[in-house]
Amino acid sequence: MEEGFLGEMRMSEFRKFSGLVRAQSGIHLETKKRDLLQARLGKRMRALSLTSFWDYYERVLSDETGEEMARMLDAVTTNKTEFFRENKHFILLSQRVLPELLAGAAQRADKTLRIWSAACSSGEEAYTLAICAKEASVGTQVKVKILATDLSSPMIRKAVAGIYPKEKVRGVPPVLLEKYFERAGRGEGRVYRAGENLREILHFHRFNLNDGAFPFRNPFDVIFCRNVMIYFDQAVQQGLVTRMAGALRKGGYFFTGLAESLLAVKHPFKPVAASVYWKS
Repeated sequence: MEEGFLGEMRMSEFRKFSGLVRAQSGIHLETKKRDLLQARLGKRMRALSLTSFWDYYERVLSDETGEEMARMLDAVTTNKTEFFRENKHFILLSQRVLPELLAGAAQRADKTLRIWSAACSSGEEAYTLAICAKEASVGTQVKVKILATDLSSPMIRKAVAGIYPKEKVRGVPPVLLEKYFERAGRGEGRVYRAGENLREILHFHRFNLNDGAFPFRNPFDVIFCRNVMIYFDQAVQQGLVTRMAGALRKGGYFFTGLAESLLAVKHPFKPVAASVYWKS
């Protein structure tokens, strides 16, 4: 075989990788995704000077550091996001959910409102949540803490940097952009960096939603887990929703993507709007 040339991924190889991906992340890869998987893994294999999918599979399994497994999972995950994506959720959050929950948090001893962005990608959702929380909590004594997690280490690094080109922040209203972001550069090279007033309430971490029991000490008041479950089969969805319900405070709100439904899984939530649920 010519050096650097990758052959077509055999179905047996696809089944090996898709099984590994599901076991590690919960992501279900349908057979029609074989070409996509081949293309994405191929980039990493070329970087390692590997031409055999079997050899790369063995490399992933034999790496005791776990770094190659993380790189492989990074390669297969899809990261699509934007500021104020599915804005109906943020309108409801700002007008109804946050005022209600802030009033409740003010009565608790720690006076803390906790929010989790469970698949934050490159950070746009998390910073949007921070903007909404900052705006809603003005004049209150409540402290807001937002945990933002993602499976992808590169995405977490981008989120921590919090630097976005101007086309990425077009969804942010100008008054909020001016208030919460710092500008740098000019013209087409202009970028916007999330300000300290947002960063001070955000904590970014790599986290695998499929790792089993969640390790969180305190329950969350709001959980955003949007556009993630569409990549899971029903069994994985059920396990995730059960753990999410356990991590949510009574009276808290659970947001899923508008293209996602909980009809096929058992849960303790009551629907309050499209893809928005309340824990009674």
